[in-house]
Amino acid sequence: MNKGITSKEAHVAINRLVKLGFSVGTYFIIGTPYETKDQAFETFRFIDSLPSEVVKGVNYYTPYPLTDLYSSAIEEGFRPPDTLKGWGYHTIYNRLPSDPEVRAKYLSYRPKKPALSIQRVKRVTRYALNKLFPN
Repeated sequence: MNKGITSKEAHVAINRLVKLGFSVGTYFIIGTPYETKDQAFETFRFIDSLPSEVVKGVNYYTPYPLTDLYSSAIEEGFRPPDTLKGWGYHTIYNRLPSDPEVRAKYLSYRPKKPALSIQRVKRVTRYALNKLFPN
């Protein structure tokens, strides 16, 4: 995705940071328009080659209007939601790869349970709003 760095350079940098004691987190996106199954598995192999101390986030690409790949996604068959509510539901958490092998590998990186429940997010949001805007 035009990051200006090779996979090898990224791998070397990540390993050096880990050896120096830094906490390293990574974020990968699969499922961009024109990505092949082989390319997706190349990304998975890269992720699996990283040190175990590295936090690894993997998400499935969601095309948004006015982004570089949106028109390509439309050409590839992406059907955008037609309401704001639809976009609210149409997130990285609700889209999965169509290829069964890619889907299975992708899901293996996902947390088994959410870090925060919806109820907890609502409670924290209410608390913050009450602190910011008391009656």
